Amino acid sequence: MLNQDLSQSPQDVNSERFIAFVFSGADMVIETDSEGIVTHAAGAFRSKVGQAADWFVGHSLRELVAPVDHETLLAELSLLVESGRLQPLIVRLSDPGRTHLSLAGIPLPVQGRPLIPPALNIDLCPGSCCD
Repeated sequence: MLNQDLSQSPQDVNSERFIAFVFSGADMVIETDSEGIVTHAAGAFRSKVGQAADWFVGHSLRELVAPVDHETLLAELSLLVESGRLQPLIVRLSDPGRTHLSLAGIPLPVQGRPLIPPALNIDLCPGSCCD
């Protein structure tokens, strides 16, 4: 349970609660626009993959994922709106170590836009998870 500061508004408390829920299930989170460009990144990026979260903003998901996993990622993302969620998917980063990640996500409702950008939870997984 969160310690509630009595000077905090209910919205601040709800925001903190939401953040706690998000990071209880993910090391890192990103949001992309309808073109797959990262618009927001937060979490343990520096300690997990050696780059600050801000570095990922402005890069495309496709650029961040190793080419060998592009086809799988794009196929799963194309089903995201239809299925309502991206089931956990193991991919490798395009870093030299080909860091293995588990991606999961949901589409975010955005008014006035035909395509719905996903919010993705990212967890590192052991190097053997893709073998």
